[in-house]
Amino acid sequence: MESEANDPDDEEGRNQLLREMLAMVTDENVADIIKSLSAEEMNTPFGSGALHHWMQVDPITASNWLASRPGTTEDQTLAVAEVWAGDPDGLKQYLDQLPDTAWKQSFLQDASSEMTFTNPVAAVNLAQQMKPGDAQTNLLRAVVCGWVSTDPNAAMNWVANVQDPSLREQLIASAVQSYALTDPAQAAAWLVSEVKSDGIVKDSVLNILNTWVTIDPAAAANWAAQFPEGDTKAAAVKIVSTYWQQTDPDAASAWILNLAGGPVNPSH
Repeated sequence: MESEANDPDDEEGRNQLLREMLAMVTDENVADIIKSLSAEEMNTPFGSGALHHWMQVDPITASNWLASRPGTTEDQTLAVAEVWAGDPDGLKQYLDQLPDTAWKQSFLQDASSEMTFTNPVAAVNLAQQMKPGDAQTNLLRAVVCGWVSTDPNAAMNWVANVQDPSLREQLIASAVQSYALTDPAQAAAWLVSEVKSDGIVKDSVLNILNTWVTIDPAAAANWAAQFPEGDTKAAAVKIVSTYWQQTDPDAASAWILNLAGGPVNPSH
């Protein structure tokens, strides 16, 4: 900290000093060292390095100490969650004995986010242990988005079994946006078959089209042409035509001219 203030350009010197200081931290003294640090010192690279060491030696004690400490930061909670994410069985046992506090909610959120791509089933289970509310809903939406990109069938099967109709539609709306990157036609079919709320459908349809038109403009145009007349179709036509006119103006113009006659095959 003194080096940062007195010689801010000496990054190499500070890195060397940090390595020397961390080398003095042992399995036996790490807990005492961490507990002796001020809040400001805990937020330094040394504090982070020492905390990681303690988590490797005694994760339960280290986690409980942070949970009881009023000055624990989001970065420190995330550091703890990252370590626990590598030990799902130990994490379950730890959570079973953890009191229901604000820190637990933050910890569940960080641990779930950390496991989104490596273990989405575990990530969902962690998110479901949070208190119902916007934070939990947003986390579940993020997890499902990541899950559908790696295992769409499993993700869709899980979402289909969500009992809360409103939550289920929100999850589908989020998932189809991610799914559209790899299979926009299937994403569109999933959306229209499962979501009934007009507002959610409209927003999701337009998000899918924004992706689909860059992958297969003819297929996207054919889908948009089948929408019932109204604001959603008008917005869909604008998305498709704006992009398609830049890449294949003849096909786009032919499609627009034929829209009044109903669905057409844009390739003709």
